[in-house]
Amino acid sequence: MSERYGLSEYPELEQVIDCIFRESIVSRPYEYAPPPYSESTPGLAHPRHEYIAPLPPPAYSEDEPPNSELPQPIALSTLSSAFFEATDFLAELGVACRSSAAVDTPRMKCARAIVGLFGIKCANNLVDSCTSTSCDHTLRSAAEVVTELMKMVHSQNDFTCISYTLTKTSRPIFEAYFTAYVAVFASAGMGLELLEMLKDCRLFNFNGAASIRPIFTALKSMGMESQATQTMMSNLCEPEEALTFKAATITVLEVLASSNWYDYVSVLVMLTKRYDFVIPTEILKTILYSTFGKRDWKTAAIPLLEIIPSQVAQRADMLGVIQMLEKFQNSPVMMGENEDRSSGQQS
Repeated sequence: MSERYGLSEYPELEQVIDCIFRESIVSRPYEYAPPPYSESTPGLAHPRHEYIAPLPPPAYSEDEPPNSELPQPIALSTLSSAFFEATDFLAELGVACRSSAAVDTPRMKCARAIVGLFGIKCANNLVDSCTSTSCDHTLRSAAEVVTELMKMVHSQNDFTCISYTLTKTSRPIFEAYFTAYVAVFASAGMGLELLEMLKDCRLFNFNGAASIRPIFTALKSMGMESQATQTMMSNLCEPEEALTFKAATITVLEVLASSNWYDYVSVLVMLTKRYDFVIPTEILKTILYSTFGKRDWKTAAIPLLEIIPSQVAQRADMLGVIQMLEKFQNSPVMMGENEDRSSGQQS
């Protein structure tokens, strides 16, 4: 079996991966895929040239070994967190914490591997349900877990991804190791997993807000800045929650100010006008200063002039750039574009 997965150095992980595929934890690539593209053959009344008949989706045999040439899912979105949410698995974790004896069931082998990775001593603590006053809730240090994960992620990342899934269902594990997984996935260049982690920063009342910037920086270095910004603004910037999670919202806006903020000007205006969220001056300053020498960015920034408080606009470090944008707004070029836009709307 070691030759099957190439994990001869990690017999415990070999058992875990075998458990994963036997229990069907990892979804098949086409299990939830939309139906294949199809279109009726064009009729004579509507001739279409160079029509290409749709191809069926690739066949996927359940008998194929996991290391076949067929595409294997590795993104976190294809993994099921229900495996860790099940109460029976929590019980198995409890048994694994209390006993080191060999067990035969695949799920118990997986439980023992998880317990060993994190150093779990009390399974009930994973769901904040331990009532004992003398129970040991200490876990392995994040540095130790990073070392172990780095060994796994380069040989077989399935277990690394699945062990991360537990962090999304357990507050103590999330708090202890979320940043560890950021470091591991960034080092391994796992962009899809980092995008998923960017969404997960809002778990447990934005407990992972401190990791927003490191995750975004890692994705930017991989050439995934636009995807990172879209994911961040779609999942972490909820205008109606901005005041409730003020610190996290400010972190998001700080990151946005150094990225493609010009695509989200309407969100910034909405935050201020509709939800009374005060955008910090330094964020506005970063955005406005970035418009120097960029005509398109100046055009995008003009609506922001309406949400800058008067006392901020009079600051020495803001007055010059605001006057520049106002002059640009009233320039003949901009006035002509506005007239063309208005006439186009009327026609």
